[in-house]
Amino acid sequence: MWEQIWGMFCPIIACVIVGLIVLGLFNGPISSFTSWAAEKLSNLDSSQGALLGMILGALDGIDYGGPISKIASAIAGAAYSEGVTTFYGCRISGVMVPPLGLMLAIFLAPKLFSREEREYAKSGWLMTLIGGYTELALPIVLNDIVRCTIASFFGYVTAETIAGYFGQTLAVPAMGLPSWFFVGNIPVYVLSIVAGTAVTCTLVILLKKYWKRKNFNPEKSRKEREGL
Repeated sequence: MWEQIWGMFCPIIACVIVGLIVLGLFNGPISSFTSWAAEKLSNLDSSQGALLGMILGALDGIDYGGPISKIASAIAGAAYSEGVTTFYGCRISGVMVPPLGLMLAIFLAPKLFSREEREYAKSGWLMTLIGGYTELALPIVLNDIVRCTIASFFGYVTAETIAGYFGQTLAVPAMGLPSWFFVGNIPVYVLSIVAGTAVTCTLVILLKKYWKRKNFNPEKSRKEREGL
């Protein structure tokens, strides 16, 4: 019985402990950052904006919404609280890039991807446009983490660098379809997504073509490949 009780409360306790640690470590730096953001970053020039987008894209492009990208989330949230919307403008421009880029690659070079990946892409692209979640790339990424992550990373950086260069803004934090109503510059939004998607698509095709997975047969199901 005690094991069951512990199993129920262990995640809560762990979250509280981690939350307190994060609050203690990052509260001061983030507070300092918000003051700096409000004072220095309200009006970025093109080069500063591009550098900002590149840094945020590097943070966002590593772990598909994981803990590293949460650093960028914290920074963007702190800046937003001070009225600086460029950070979110950069980040929203890259959110859809990994899944769209990988799925486009599947449509263009289906023989480089498994049967399950091809089936997933048929509906996944629409879910990406509607929801806008980077995590929608994971069913593809988890089958080939290194190649997909390299391609997604550079696509993310490309999209957010372009958005930063043109000073993209996001008035209300939103993803997917709602984001189109709140970005400051729709043509730049389209350009960022298209460019990042093209980079991810091109890189993953090249990587899979010239750095082939061992014993990979795209016509076999996952169970067949794993010998189940």
